[in-house]
Amino acid sequence: DSADRLIATLPTLCDQIQAYVSFTGKSAFELDVLVTHLNKAPVPVKAQITLLAEMLPFWLTLVQHDKTHVVRLNAKQSYRVVKQILMQKVAITSPP
Repeated sequence: DSADRLIATLPTLCDQIQAYVSFTGKSAFELDVLVTHLNKAPVPVKAQITLLAEMLPFWLTLVQHDKTHVVRLNAKQSYRVVKQILMQKVAITSPP
């Protein structure tokens, strides 16, 4: 179902966000701007980013700013550790 697909594709989205951070040199973006840059996949990116914020709050947070949301990444957090934790959480929540 679509919720399972959303969860199963989180590691790919995580890689895309990390690559975007590396490319831009920034660690905070307006949610809509980030979604526009990442929205090439058939899955709803905004919903996935919200899910990542719920699953990895130590790495990615969503902050209300005026009339938009800002995505903030903790650049001090090791991405290898982030990815490892996400893969464990995805394995637990995804059906066999």
